[in-house]
Amino acid sequence: MKTAWRTLTGKIIALIAVTGWLGMSAGTRAAAQENLIVNGEFLANAGDFVSWPGVLNHESNPDQINNWANYYGTTIGLNGLGTAIGEGRDVFGPAFPGAQTYALLQHIGMLSQPLGGKYLPDQQYELSFDVAGRVTNPEGIAFWVRIAERDPLSEGGAVHVDSQILPTDSVQFVHYRFTFTAPASFAETPSIQLINPNQTEDDNTVCFANVKLVALPTPVYTNLLTDNFDTADTDDLNADLETRESGIFAPVSEWMTYGNSLADIPGYGITNGSVHLRRIDDTGNFIQVISPMMDFTGDFRLECDVTQTAPPETDSWLAVTVCGNGPVSSAAGGNNFSLLLRPNGQYILFDVSNAVGIGQLPPSWAENYHVRIEVQSNVIRLYVNDQPLSFGNGLDPNAGHNPTDGHHAYALSGAVSGHRYISFVNYAAATAVPALFTLDNLVVSQVPAPEKPDLAATEVLADSFSSEDSENLNNDLAERQTGVAATSSWTATGAGTSAVLVDNALLISNFGDTSEEAIGGMAYLANDLAPYERNRSFQVAVDISPVVTEGDSWGAIKVRQPANLSRWILASSGVSVFVRPNGTWGMSDGAEVVATGAITPATTYRVLIEVFTNLTYLTINDQAVLEGFTINSTEPYNYVSLISNAGPGSSGAAAAFTNFKFDTLGDLPRILPPQLSNPTYAAGEISFQFDSRQNVIYVVEYRDDLPGGDWLPLSNVVGNGATVTVTDATGTAQRFYRVRAVAGELAAE
Repeated sequence: MKTAWRTLTGKIIALIAVTGWLGMSAGTRAAAQENLIVNGEFLANAGDFVSWPGVLNHESNPDQINNWANYYGTTIGLNGLGTAIGEGRDVFGPAFPGAQTYALLQHIGMLSQPLGGKYLPDQQYELSFDVAGRVTNPEGIAFWVRIAERDPLSEGGAVHVDSQILPTDSVQFVHYRFTFTAPASFAETPSIQLINPNQTEDDNTVCFANVKLVALPTPVYTNLLTDNFDTADTDDLNADLETRESGIFAPVSEWMTYGNSLADIPGYGITNGSVHLRRIDDTGNFIQVISPMMDFTGDFRLECDVTQTAPPETDSWLAVTVCGNGPVSSAAGGNNFSLLLRPNGQYILFDVSNAVGIGQLPPSWAENYHVRIEVQSNVIRLYVNDQPLSFGNGLDPNAGHNPTDGHHAYALSGAVSGHRYISFVNYAAATAVPALFTLDNLVVSQVPAPEKPDLAATEVLADSFSSEDSENLNNDLAERQTGVAATSSWTATGAGTSAVLVDNALLISNFGDTSEEAIGGMAYLANDLAPYERNRSFQVAVDISPVVTEGDSWGAIKVRQPANLSRWILASSGVSVFVRPNGTWGMSDGAEVVATGAITPATTYRVLIEVFTNLTYLTINDQAVLEGFTINSTEPYNYVSLISNAGPGSSGAAAAFTNFKFDTLGDLPRILPPQLSNPTYAAGEISFQFDSRQNVIYVVEYRDDLPGGDWLPLSNVVGNGATVTVTDATGTAQRFYRVRAVAGELAAE
């Protein structure tokens, strides 16, 4: 507790500022594994920093921080508990540095370190660090952290993970964590880069501590079905199912078949422990399909060995299809996703009948293709002989792939059902004789979703939209909103749309000419909710009731927008979730749709989005539909919009929104005690001032005697980063005041 006493004309006014420590939670971390960053704690030669203020080459200080390169040669050094510079060790740190040893970058600069041979392609990692600004800095100066193959001043070079440019906190260190997958290959040696991007030599200090890069544990896959086809040679694909199959779903009820060779010799069979599909005559084109009778619901990984023998110049292919709506499904046109492999090494990827990827593999691989297909949160990745397959490649380069993931990930379209049947297809034209396709070592398994961090939720803003019917979206704001960001106004936008309050809901309707194009309307919040976040983590929920008349209509919520402007769901930044009346849903990250799916149709959908820095969980009507998905939108802003879309020909379609709620996730931070000053008393009016912090809510309370009596509310003050004045027009000659800095529902006392 800090108490500031001021004497004024013989009167004593007690201005008591109460604050306290509420520790930061790092959330769920990776299991204890080797930190691939050498000297990420900055302790290796910290004791050699003996000369205040701790910068390199100053008097007796070293010329480097061990294992780190001062890339731009600017003012860099060490401060903090591990150094030996005495009382000045925290001179460059935040107000509450804690027991940290930290690197300081006083103005534009970069500390970098090449990553050694233990940093591997196609491995999932967690990058974490603590960052703060100097207490004397301007409010919220920027920092930047990346793993990349070139420094920011060079053109090109792959970026593996990027915090984007975010603001610092000059009160305390804030913990960040990013989960990502390294690219499938490295063109150059990647490095970790800690950057002060402020383009000035003024004192805009950024401090980094506890930099860690750890490989996440290899997921433990649950065996759903393994079939090694080890049985005596037979024409019966269902022979000895109980002995040759294992896994939770084993044995399947049967292997279904469709099509056949036109000759007397059977086209299906098990020979030498593998399935054979044979084309043995030249009578017309033909197709063979086999499929285990099992719907592998949810996320899964399929692995198998396939071979193909046919003249390379002929029209023939084998296919592995997933996410079908039935046990026997053809390729390149069925309701599924298909991987087609040709004898000449060409592959083609089909989302239903749409070719979304094409490429070339070595023709010799046709003798042994090891196929791996992974589906997680409706995003698919494919590998052949451990080589990731690319989407696009001569087709539409923006056809639904996620470009930040090296073109190796694809969000399945809504046309692909939520079912998970798999099938194997052999196609051969009349000239492709003989044609032989073999299948062996089939394994279907399930990977658990990443563990969700367990962080406490604190209400920032809730809006019930409970109001009398009104065209004013901000009618009765004070009565219907709660939380520290209340009251926050809504603004409607969109040509040919109408946004009103009706039946205790926000209703967005579309009345324009939609005969040729879609028309969308939205309502967006005026306030940026990012300052209320802890650990860059939040959850937002809303009930969406979309109504379709004609065409493709839906309702959506968009978060992490960089401004309170009209932003469509496929704008260049932000994350959107949209739902349709038929239960199909999708999520966009920036300009790309990155996940899709379907749930049981309902009148209303409760959409819950949970974001932990860049790890995202999506729940719709209490059903987890996306778990631990990595997003790229990590803007230092969080403006929110509610959106309705009317497809062509659907004028009058609407979406109603109710029960909006935004919570921050994580423990509350330490907040500086307000520095109280300039108390005055004149003509029954008392006033005083204090220096505020941007977007912190201060509650001013009073009572007329100490001790005894309850503290009574006087006013709430929203900090603006400058000096604010509090005035009490009902003040008496003696009154006691208390100022509390609050975050969420909890006072920092």
